[in-house]
Amino acid sequence: MKGYKGFDKNLKCRDKQYTIGKEESENEANICSKGLHFCELPHDVFRYYNAGNGNRFCEVEAKDVSDEINDDSKRVAKRLFVK
Repeated sequence: MKGYKGFDKNLKCRDKQYTIGKEESENEANICSKGLHFCELPHDVFRYYNAGNGNRFCEVEAKDVSDEINDDSKRVAKRLFVK
């Protein structure tokens, strides 16, 4: 599933370091608690990371996505490839 993710200027999100061109994985995927979070719609990413402060945004490819849905397009997956 295609999606979008925000990061700080160092490509970190909640103490997890991401790398462009690399897939990250987690054992569990529970929305807002465990797993690799992303948004299906690009503008929803701005609810979590603003466009300033050097924040960065990437397109991602999510696999093993939970069926859980947040009140926007936020989703959670066990595997996330950062494009």
